[in-house]
Parts: sequence; structure tokens; C-alpha cells
Amino acid sequence: TGVQIHGTTTSGDLELNQVSAEDLVLSAESGDIDCNVKYVPNTFAVKTSSGDAVIHFDLMGIKDDTINKVSPKYMSVATSSGDVTIKNTPEWLQVDVSDSKQFFTRGHNDSKEAAGWSVNTSSGDIGIIFSGAAGKE
Repeated sequence: TGVQIHGTTTSGDLELNQVSAEDLVLSAESGDIDCNVKYVPNTFAVKTSSGDAVIHFDLMGIKDDTINKVSPKYMSVATSSGDVTIKNTPEWLQVDVSDSKQFFTRGHNDSKEAAGWSVNTSSGDIGIIFSGAAGKE
């Protein structure tokens, strides 16, 4: 828990559980990143060179109540050759899948502004699991 969490590793894995921070920036050169998010951060950036990135939303609420109540202001997940998996994605997330494996945009509830969500991988796979209100994926 903190205002800012910046995690960096050169060859090891980076694992964070029950993360609660206003800004969350994680990067790994060759290791995997596994992150369990408890509160929605304002800024959320995850990057690996050759490792996999797994993001699991286990949301308890919003860290900063003054921001948009439904989503972070910015989220980016990028890998060069690893896979990206995002689990238990909040149901408000709107996905736009493009041919270049560069995913996705989401809109604010009260505006038509496209916001800064993106998931990229050069040669890995991207998997996003949606869980609806009834618990169906």
C-alpha cells in the first residue's frame, strides 16, 4: 500500500499481491510479472521484455475517490515476446480488438472520450477474461 509503487527487476520475477496504490509502474527485463490489484490506481503501467504479464483484478474499490469511479485514468500492459493475461476484468471495460494485437479502448461512463488503455505484445498471446455480475466468464 502506498502513493506510488515502482517495481523493477532485471532477471527475476516480480509478484505483487493485494496492491493498493495511486500509481503503479512495474517492469521486468526477462522475468514474469504477476500482479493482484485490490484498488484501481490512477496510473497503471506494466512492461516486460521476454517474460509473461498476468494481471488479476480483485477490486475492493477506488484508491482515489475523486477520479472517475469506474476505471484508472491510464493503463498500459506491454510485452515483447511474453504472453499477457488479464483476469477478472471489471465489466465496465469495453474492448476493441485490432489485427495488430494492440488492444483495447474503454470509455468513460459520462463522456465519449476514448481513454488510455492498451495491451501490446510483439509475439506473445493476449488473453482477457471477463467476469460479469453473475460470475460468468
